[in-house]
Amino acid sequence: MANIIVDTAGRRDMVHMRLTTPEAFIRFVGCNDDAIDKKRLDDWLKRIKNGRKKA
Repeated sequence: MANIIVDTAGRRDMVHMRLTTPEAFIRFVGCNDDAIDKKRLDDWLKRIKNGRKKA
């Protein structure tokens, strides 16, 4: 069992960053705009690398 974090373009209300377990599944839904999707993915990589959630 794990939490699922959903990041859907244009739906910031869908990003739930609170974890109650040591593992999470991140579901990234792109918006078919390479520049926007790349930035969003880079933001996730930074969060994962730093081991912290979005400020």
